[in-house]
Amino acid sequence: MWQSKVSFTYTLAGITDGVVVEEPFEINGPTGEVIATNELATRVFYLNKDKKLRSILMSLVVRLPDGKVFPLDRLDLMKKELGDKPTLEQEKGYFKKYFEGKRGKVVAFVFYATVDDIDKLFKKAADQGHPVNQDSDPYVYAKYQLGKKQIEGQGEFQKLVETGDTNLGIILLTRGTSDFCGKEPEFVKLP
Repeated sequence: MWQSKVSFTYTLAGITDGVVVEEPFEINGPTGEVIATNELATRVFYLNKDKKLRSILMSLVVRLPDGKVFPLDRLDLMKKELGDKPTLEQEKGYFKKYFEGKRGKVVAFVFYATVDDIDKLFKKAADQGHPVNQDSDPYVYAKYQLGKKQIEGQGEFQKLVETGDTNLGIILLTRGTSDFCGKEPEFVKLP
């Protein structure tokens, strides 16, 4: 269930156990600094290149050090449902209704392995006339800056791409694929 997406993005596909992690814990950058506090995550079980079962937490909602609550995907859809200033509980509820209690749901998450991957994304967007910066789209810009802080200097992300094995406890969701794009994910039977 592991595949490379395009030249600078990767997709981790697997199944969830229907449990969401709500107890806050710190997400640290490569030098140990706190880059965010996880507020909501889900565990994804997947197969590495040797077909051995592995798992990783995917963070869905975080709190930045400045106190701002930060959904990691689908801000546009959340705003339609919750308005411009949802509470933390509303944001968590938005994702919980998708994941909680849905054991065996197949999901896929896109992530980046290096800072260069994100820089390539920004360059491509600029080349297409849609630059991503603090002025053009502060939410998207902030999301990717947060991703850069987690990725920088961590070879574990490249190891995740190459083998599916990693010492990463949690990865920040860049965006969902089948889970939010209208393709109804499958359910598989878990033991």
